Amino acid sequence: AALWALLGLRAGSPDGPSTNTPDDWPGRSPMRHTEIYQATGMVMVQLGVTPEMALSRLRAYAFVHDRAIDEVVRDVVARTLRFEEEDPR
Repeated sequence: AALWALLGLRAGSPDGPSTNTPDDWPGRSPMRHTEIYQATGMVMVQLGVTPEMALSRLRAYAFVHDRAIDEVVRDVVARTLRFEEEDPR
């Protein structure tokens, strides 16, 4: 349930937060659940963070770069986007 709540906001959506429920969201997106889990796991390893933090970082990246979360997830899985720890300076 937490995964669906975290994915509720689609970056770049002019309507803001989505009102989709977990049951209808997959039918409206071509992204497979496995891609979400795989990208989350990849970001977890890259940053050494929890699943919740990894998913938050994916969503934040999508928001800041004005991209849809499914596009960001696909790039992570395709290894064309890699997350690195921020410089604490």
